[in-house]
Amino acid sequence: DTSWSSDWTLGSVQGHTETTVLGTRSFAVAGKRFACYELHSRSTYRGDAQGTQDTTSCWIAELGMVGTEHQVFKGSYNGVPFDSDVTTTLQRTP
Repeated sequence: DTSWSSDWTLGSVQGHTETTVLGTRSFAVAGKRFACYELHSRSTYRGDAQGTQDTTSCWIAELGMVGTEHQVFKGSYNGVPFDSDVTTTLQRTP
């Protein structure tokens, strides 16, 4: 597996993200198939916002963008809890 990590700061929030390439697969956009790299990232963060973000995405290098992405956020912001589960999918090529 190929992987990398980074530490980051965004305003009053500090975080750490680890990303791993899971492999390659085929993904269709508007009926056309593309090769994509499947990636998984896990971020942990602290500060005014605290929690985790897990993201699994399918990066299409030929298009320079994500074909599909699933993000799960869990945590709190200034003490208010949140839980989000979102999937986005590219509907057509640019």
